[in-house]
Amino acid sequence: MTGQPHRENIEVLHLRTRRWNTVVAVYVRHLDAATTLLYSHGNAADLGHLYQLFLHLSFNLRVNVLSFYSELA
Repeated sequence: MTGQPHRENIEVLHLRTRRWNTVVAVYVRHLDAATTLLYSHGNAADLGHLYQLFLHLSFNLRVNVLSFYSELA
């Protein structure tokens, strides 16, 4: 997510599945959150383009947001 400002409450994760596929995830934490919203986007979507939406959802709904992209090997 180049070009986006660094924020302490945002993590970009690179996770591995049991089959060694890479799953890239964005996790937005909200300090008052009691729940986490799992946001599954369309195949052609880009996590970087959805960055502002994740911030908006987290702030306005007071939830954590986790979204992911899977790169199949």
